Amino acid sequence: MPTLTHTTDLVTTSCWCGIALAVPRSLYNHAQEDKRNSIYCPLGHEFIFGNTYKEQLDEQRQRLDREQRSHRAT
Repeated sequence: MPTLTHTTDLVTTSCWCGIALAVPRSLYNHAQEDKRNSIYCPLGHEFIFGNTYKEQLDEQRQRLDREQRSHRAT
């Protein structure tokens, strides 16, 4: 029987319930970037990710744009 060898980077993290686990980095990054994809801990809890760095920057830019427009209007 042939042997298949696969290596991948793992991200060690913990769920909000306290369970520590490791998930493949590609899965972790994909779930963090796309809110439609989820990771679940062994107890069945869904991981909740905050905004990504890009989302935070976009929100800051939008906030600054609104402030600049409101200052120009006054």
